[in-house]
Amino acid sequence: MKVVFYVSTSIVLFLFVFTFIVQNPHGIQVHYYFGMLWDGPIAILLLLTLGAGILIGVFTSSLILLRLKIRLAKVVKQLRAMQSNPAVVREQITKEGS
Repeated sequence: MKVVFYVSTSIVLFLFVFTFIVQNPHGIQVHYYFGMLWDGPIAILLLLTLGAGILIGVFTSSLILLRLKIRLAKVVKQLRAMQSNPAVVREQITKEGS
């Protein structure tokens, strides 16, 4: 079911982008620093901007996921240590309960 959803979403997105490009063939000029200039269609510029935004979002999300995986590994290690030594668990429970 997920595959059907992803394929249909991809087709709709592709059609949206294709029709956007076809309807916006106008050229624009983008001025960079030090007198650099780029001439090109507005659709390409917007697609490049969208791609850069997606890459930045994926990068920041992957950093957050990496932090969470490291934290999960530490918690799993602590849990295994506590399960291997039940006396430590009893001591911690009594300390927290008092």
